[in-house]
Amino acid sequence: MPRIIQAAYWVVRRDGLMYVTATDGLASGGRAARRTFERYGSWTTPHAAVNEAGLRYLVGFAAEEAAKHGLAVRPWFSLYSSHGPVFRAMLRLERLREAPDGEVALADNVGLYAHCNHCPDGSALPLSADPGVWRCPSCGASSYRLAGPLWTGPLHCSDALDRMRTEATALGWDEAAELLDTLVEESDDALPPYYYTTRDISKAAGVSPPPLGDLMATLGQSGARVARTHIDARAVKTDAPFSAAVDAAREVDEHRRRAREAKARAKAAAAAGASAAAAAAEEEDEEEA
Repeated sequence: MPRIIQAAYWVVRRDGLMYVTATDGLASGGRAARRTFERYGSWTTPHAAVNEAGLRYLVGFAAEEAAKHGLAVRPWFSLYSSHGPVFRAMLRLERLREAPDGEVALADNVGLYAHCNHCPDGSALPLSADPGVWRCPSCGASSYRLAGPLWTGPLHCSDALDRMRTEATALGWDEAAELLDTLVEESDDALPPYYYTTRDISKAAGVSPPPLGDLMATLGQSGARVARTHIDARAVKTDAPFSAAVDAAREVDEHRRRAREAKARAKAAAAAGASAAAAAAEEEDEEEA
């Protein structure tokens, strides 16, 4: 696969589109560090969002190879499918620009991922960062596992997705339009290059897994950016730290507990009222008799 990507840059014109695909789940899914290194020249570490990382290793490798030809890649869209698994990305090739300080802009979108050894949180780091000063945004620990290089920029182009969604809706392709809705949410460049699963969140919170919509609404009310991910239906992307997601899960659980208690009280009151009414009616019948 790496050789195929390298050869593709000789035949795809600038501003053209290139579709890259990987089906090696062990390497692309981050489940075998040595294999990932052999395929992409990147090191990986196990964490909940390994399948998103798989897309990012693929796009990051394509970006590094493009730079050798004076080109940059911009993901038009990226897609993960669990059937295989299959990792896909449609990339637009553009001229590689230089940043104002003279460094190539590739460094803006290719970086590292620090994953905390004490909790499921982590953060993306630029290639120029000093990992020695990293602290977990949730628990403050300085012990971590480092993965990368990988693509840390947006996995989708929102303008392209909007056009695709409009066409899918016009053609009546409801399932495709629904998928594109999720991809549009994911394209928010303020979101981090990973997600949290409701399983990890609920385990840390000591509560049952919260409904995803309730969790997202609670995080959103606190000012956090939130989105679904097409990669995992039971996960949320947010710029809030993992600890905030844990607090939100506890708030959702408390709200649901109060709602259940209120429903139970209302049901009990209704039953008591019905019983009293029946007793009164029976007493009235006896008086008439």
